[in-house]
Amino acid sequence: MKQYQIINAYKNLEALSENERLTDFDQWNIYKLRKILKPHIEFQAERENALLDKYRQYANDKGILEGEAMQNYIKDLQELSQLDAEIEQFTKPKIKITQGMTLKIIEPLEDFIEFTEPAE
Repeated sequence: MKQYQIINAYKNLEALSENERLTDFDQWNIYKLRKILKPHIEFQAERENALLDKYRQYANDKGILEGEAMQNYIKDLQELSQLDAEIEQFTKPKIKITQGMTLKIIEPLEDFIEFTEPAE
């Protein structure tokens, strides 16, 4: 799995956790998934901060990167997002689709959650 997939999943778990229609059991499963992904989020933040430190010297007086330095910074960020990452093994929880869940939230989480059809 790529680092960017984990980052997207974590962000969408955050959004999903705000859905008040989820059961306590569903919220528990979201919590457990977030704990599994948290080390990857922390790694991402550490690496992004290291890149900021690396490129800070190339910023202009307004703190803006330009030219080759900007291109190299973007390239480094893209390489970071494409890193292969292994997550600890887990069983995908089943969560019933409820009101407030959108495809933008559901699709990035398909590798982590088995979504089931909503009750009619």
